[in-house]
Amino acid sequence: GGHETLIDILNNYPDNPRIIEEDLKLLSRMANEDQNCKILHAGGLTSACLNILENGKLTPEQTLDVLTLLSKLSQNQEAALAIGEQGSHSISNTIEKSIEDPKIVEKGVTLQNTLLLSLIHI
Repeated sequence: GGHETLIDILNNYPDNPRIIEEDLKLLSRMANEDQNCKILHAGGLTSACLNILENGKLTPEQTLDVLTLLSKLSQNQEAALAIGEQGSHSISNTIEKSIEDPKIVEKGVTLQNTLLLSLIHI
């Protein structure tokens, strides 16, 4: 419970950095085990994250938060496949846009590797 509201917030306020930041921190705390990741993914969190990664006006710190959240979600096989299908383009773009930011690049590349590995496990 409660996660639906948090996911709605991401979908409705992609341009409000302050709201997004708090929201991401709360969601990130929730996404710490596979069962939760499954629920959050089913609730639309994966799509919401990819959407703000693509369209939101994120600060570098928030970009890192979104990538971290996607990494956590990718522990769940279904979420990992969805991120790989829908998000590989956004993730690559994010890495390119943030090429000066080693933390973002590292997090993005690690996420891409995780996604590739999840494809191999099918």
